[in-house]
Order: sequence, then C-alpha cells, then structure tokens
Amino acid sequence: MKELNVVGLACPQPVILTKRAIEDGETEILVITDSTVTVENIKRLAEKMHFHAEVEADAEGTEFRIHLTHKEASTSKVNSAREAGKRVIFLVPSNVIGRGDDKLGEVLLKAFLKTLLDVPTPQKVIFLNTGVKLTVAGASTVEAIKEIEAGGVEILVCGTCLDFFGIKDKLAVGRVSNFFEITESLMEADKVISF
Repeated sequence: MKELNVVGLACPQPVILTKRAIEDGETEILVITDSTVTVENIKRLAEKMHFHAEVEADAEGTEFRIHLTHKEASTSKVNSAREAGKRVIFLVPSNVIGRGDDKLGEVLLKAFLKTLLDVPTPQKVIFLNTGVKLTVAGASTVEAIKEIEAGGVEILVCGTCLDFFGIKDKLAVGRVSNFFEITESLMEADKVISF
C-alpha cells in the first residue's frame, strides 16, 4: 500500500500527489491529511478515478486517514484523456485569475499552473498582456511553467506584450511569439480555455 502524508500541504498538492500515485498504478493508497477540504477533494478524485474512498478521523477530528482502493482499471481512461487534450490551448491573458482581490488571483493562478502538470496535456499555453510577467526571471511561476514545457507543451509568449512592459530581455521560459502565430494556433485548436 502506498502511503501519502499530505499534512500541511496546500491545495491542490494533495490531489496532485494522489492522482500521480493512481496514474503510477497504485491500487491501494492511504492519504493522511489534517484538512477537511482535502478529504472532500480526494473523495471526488477517487470517484472520478474509479476508487473507493473510506475516511477515518482521529478522536480530536484533526487528522484524517483516507483509504483508497481500486474499483476497476482506470489506466486506459487516464491515457485516453491525455490524448484527447492534445488540441487544447490555454490562453493566459493576465498574471492573476479572476477579478477582485489580486493577491487571491495570484494564488489561484499559481495553483492552476501546478495543476496543469497533472491534467490532460494541452498542446500549447499562450501568455498575453500581463500574463507574460509570469514567464520572466524572478517570477514565482517560472519553475512550474518550465515543468509544463518539459512535458512537451509549447509555451508561446506575446512579443508585443513583452516589449510593452520592457521585459523581453528577462524572458526565462517559453519562446517569443507574434500575433499571426498566436491567431493561427487559436484557430486550429479544438478548444481554447481562458480565464
């Protein structure tokens, strides 16, 4: 049995680690957490990945043990989902997700980029407007984007946007693109997802 101690880890890391264990072929997994939110997220993942989830709480209700057991083979479903994602493009037009509190928007965007490592792989991720600030030296998101790129995803960064902010020389991940290529990519995609 694979044991995952995710106590203290922020969302979405517990789900990502559990999903990786499932994709690695584990049929029995024990997840230990201190978060009721993580319990609910793991239970939803288990259902989606064809696992049964049984939860035990300690006497104080501060630590939870989630026992996951395999219901049926899900490997082919995981692989087909990855194949289906090849024509998907993510468009990142901002350095935050949503409107309202920018601090929260930054947290959500970082979580999204980390999660993108463990969902069906998109064909490309395109950064525009203030989204290009995520790809330059010193940005806390550079390492996550490098991992996405290492997984075979093409990272396109708007050259006009980099010039506008005066940061073209600081590009740390991806390659400089232009609006002809970006438009062509968007038109050829089966699905474009943006925030």
